[in-house]
Order: sequence, then C-alpha cells, then structure tokens
Amino acid sequence: MEVDDESKPGDVDECKVDCRQQIPKIMKQHGFFVPYAVEVVRFEPTAQMAIEDGSKICSPYHDELPGDCKDGAVCGSKDGSIRMRDACRHYRFGTLGGFVTDDSGNLFGLTCAHVVDSPCPKHEVYKCEGEIYRRFATSSPKMTFHFGENPSFALVDFAAVQVENGAYKSCNQYIKDEDGLHWSWTVYEGKHSNLVGKRVYKYGAYSGLTRGLIACPDLELPCSDLPCAQTDMYLIMIDNLPDALPQSPNDPDVLPQGPFSKKGDSGSLVCFQHVLSNEQLIRNSEQKTITVLSMIQCGEMEVYGKSSSQSLSFMLATGLRCLFKKSNVNLTCVCPPQQESC
Repeated sequence: MEVDDESKPGDVDECKVDCRQQIPKIMKQHGFFVPYAVEVVRFEPTAQMAIEDGSKICSPYHDELPGDCKDGAVCGSKDGSIRMRDACRHYRFGTLGGFVTDDSGNLFGLTCAHVVDSPCPKHEVYKCEGEIYRRFATSSPKMTFHFGENPSFALVDFAAVQVENGAYKSCNQYIKDEDGLHWSWTVYEGKHSNLVGKRVYKYGAYSGLTRGLIACPDLELPCSDLPCAQTDMYLIMIDNLPDALPQSPNDPDVLPQGPFSKKGDSGSLVCFQHVLSNEQLIRNSEQKTITVLSMIQCGEMEVYGKSSSQSLSFMLATGLRCLFKKSNVNLTCVCPPQQESC
C-alpha cells in the first residue's frame, strides 16, 4: 500500500494508524484476509534516470561563455539551467554515448570531442530537455582526444566529460537494448575478421533508435599511424539494413530507411544486436550483457558529393586507450553489483 506522506518524521505513528484503518476495509471489500504488518519506508523523491545513452547534449562554442545573454538568445539561471531561443548560433549539439568511471569512482559521460572540446578546463556541458538545458558535466582539454584531422571530421574524436556530483542520481549508467531496457555492458576487443555483416544498433539524439550492419570492419584511410591503437584497423563503416531499402525506386509504398546516423548523433555508441530465441530466454534467467563496438563520429556522409547511408565510427576500445595514454585516467564501464564485471 502506497501513501503519499509529506509529514514530518515525528508524524510516522499517524501514518501507521491511517494504514491500519484502511487495510482492513480494503480486505473486507475484496473478501481477502491475510496476516499483514505495517512498516513506513521513507525516501526522497528524485528525478531518476533522466540522463542516459542517446540523450541530447550540448556545450558552448570555444568563444562563448556559458550563461551569456546575447540578443536574448542565451540566459543563465541559478540552478545551472539555461533557456535558448537561438541556441544553434552559440552551442554545439551531440549525443551522450554512455557512462564510465575512473579508479576513484568519479563518473564520466562519453561523447565526441568536437561536441564538448575547449581550451579551458571546467567547460560546461548541458543535457537538453526541450527548451531547458541543464548543466550536468564539465569537459577539459585533458579528457578530449583528436586524431586524423581532415576538412570534415577526425578519425578518432573522443571525449569523457566529468559528471557533477549533484547529477549522479539522474544518470543511468547502463546501456539500452533495442527494447529500451537497460543492461550492463562491455567493450568489444575481439577480432575484425568475423564482423562483416553483423547487425548492430544505436541510439542517437536526433535519429533515435536505428539498426544497421557492419559494411567494413577494417577501413583504412591515408594518415599517420595512431600511436595508441593496437592495430591499424580501428575504423568501422556502418550501413543501413538492406531489407529496409525499397525494392524499386519507383515503388511508392516502400520508403527507404534514413541513414544509420544523422548530424547530431555524434557520440552514439554502436552495439551488437543481442538475438535470443524464446527457448533461450526461458532457460536463461541471467541478465544479458550488451557489447559495445564503436562510437559514431560522422553521420550523413557524402561520397563524391552525394549523400550516403553509411556512417563512420571508431572502435570504442581504441578511444579509451588513446584517452588513457593522454590523461593517465583509466576509464571502465559500469556493471550492476553481484554480476559479471565489464
């Protein structure tokens, strides 16, 4: 039985008395009598799991100061939130990939560096909630990594933003499956040879849940060697599912699926689909673990001037190693207590 109780701690006895009066009436009404005990459990109502993988985030451009009011476009508030009517002129947008912790238990959110990088420490990062953007983390030059710059994107474009202590309770530290259920997760560090054609999915801030397959697991582009990569094969090309495309360009009843990722999806984590039969689900009572392959850093690619359905991503394991080499901060994924580790 749940009772909304906004009374003071000294009024616990009154709450118990009220419950003891109501419970017999309910049992008599339904003709159901069982022994019972009354206990009062108190907890503070909090906004749980408001920030999760796939959340829309933003941060000011390098030359913008958080909370500045320019032409009424950006206005700060005491609770760390801002209202923006012309945000695109002042802020960069992207996707929160997921959460990791360092060896001291500090919580970090993963995304692309071009979304949050700044030459200044404590650069503010916001979670977008409609027209209200609330600060939940800060970025620093130490925790951002770029490699392989070209006019459109970096080959490895990785950042970990440190979550503020007051925002911990609002962060869901697990990864969503295709049904929107959250599970523990691990980082893929296996071979590339058997990845072609594997089905994957991702949650992006702009395109939401999309499914695709691995078109090329060992893409190599002309650039210098990446010192922190264990292999030269760290770029993964993701494409649409072929069965989502129209059978004929003149078929009006079959519409093509959009690209696997769009602008604003930078930072999305690409995960392997977890296919189980009904028999496996019934026999296996243990929770599954999601395997994360890579991070999207370039959606809506253009090939020879034409838009492509393919998206470029880099191995998440490579991003974590590169950031560790730069910062000497060891980041690991979070798992539920009393379950297999990440």
